[in-house]
Amino acid sequence: MSGRADVGHVAAPCRIAMAHAGWCARRVIVVRAFFKRLRGLIGGKSDECADDVFLFPKCSSVHTFFMTHALDIVFADKEGRVLLSLEEVPPCRIVWCRGASFVLERFSRKPGSG
Repeated sequence: MSGRADVGHVAAPCRIAMAHAGWCARRVIVVRAFFKRLRGLIGGKSDECADDVFLFPKCSSVHTFFMTHALDIVFADKEGRVLLSLEEVPPCRIVWCRGASFVLERFSRKPGSG
C-alpha cells in the first residue's frame, strides 16, 4: 500500500533525514507495495511532483532505469541519520547504501536536470 501524507504526519526518522538533507516537501508519498516500489517515479512528471518527496521504507537500493529526469536521493538509517545524499542522479543507474533503512527520492531541483 502506498499513501500520501503531509510532512507533519510522517515518522520522525523521515522528518529528521529531510531536515538534515535540507529538503522541504508539500507531501511525502510513502511507497510500500512491491510493484509501486519497482515503478518508483517512472512516468512521473517533474512539474506535477516538484514539491513531493517519495519515501521507500525498508530499502537500501534504487534504480533510475526508464526515468526521464535526474533524481535527488537520500539514504538514511532507522534514526534518520543521512548515510548518503546524491544529487542529480541521471537515468539508467543503480545506487545503494549499506546500512540504509529507508530512501527518500525527489525530482532533482537543479536547472537543466531533465
